[in-house]
Amino acid sequence: MAILENPIEYLKGVGPTRAELLKKELSIYTFSDLLYHFPFRYIDKSLIYNICDLSEDLPYIQLRGKIIKFEEKGKFRSKRLIAYFQDDTGIIELVWFKGARWIKEAIPTAYAPYSGFLVGASILLENGEIINGSNQENVAYPSGLCAERVAIFYVGAKYPNVKILTIAVTVFSKSFNVTDVISPCGACRQVMAEYEDKQDQPIKVILHSPNDTVLISDKVSDLLPFMFKSPHLKKH
Repeated sequence: MAILENPIEYLKGVGPTRAELLKKELSIYTFSDLLYHFPFRYIDKSLIYNICDLSEDLPYIQLRGKIIKFEEKGKFRSKRLIAYFQDDTGIIELVWFKGARWIKEAIPTAYAPYSGFLVGASILLENGEIINGSNQENVAYPSGLCAERVAIFYVGAKYPNVKILTIAVTVFSKSFNVTDVISPCGACRQVMAEYEDKQDQPIKVILHSPNDTVLISDKVSDLLPFMFKSPHLKKH
């Protein structure tokens, strides 16, 4: 059947991002490849481990806890991002060998010909998807949009029922050296806070500066303690 030779990204629910992952991880390029792909292992996702019970012979694990600290170590190609994860039984290190590059990947798409101030925002979703956004300026200044809202509105339109775990923001200026951690503007904080309130689950915020200083907030409400909200305005 000709339909089985269609590219996997055209299968409903897959799309370009998941398609790239299927191609890279499982060599699935077409409908046919997916149909004839047979898993060779079973992972029990109902099993949650404690940190104190972990051993080197466990190939796959699931933990429940919280990240209490982030930091970057190493230099140049050896730079890595390390998170300290804690549950009731101990603390372990989680290592991303790509460092903070996944945050910085959003910056090149910024359109900032008037300010020269480029902002990138990356959102990590509960389903593992990472959504990037960047600031988009306009000659009529109020018509532009910040990176945080570009990313979060795309999430709302594309993944309306998927919870947001983390929002990471980084900046770069073509005009001056940015030495401080730059935080979201008030409008972005209000939008982020409403999404946090809507999903009834905290959204971690990571703020990254070009000198690799990182500031972590466990929830958006810490950045906007008196957010504007009025349940009575919601009619639907």
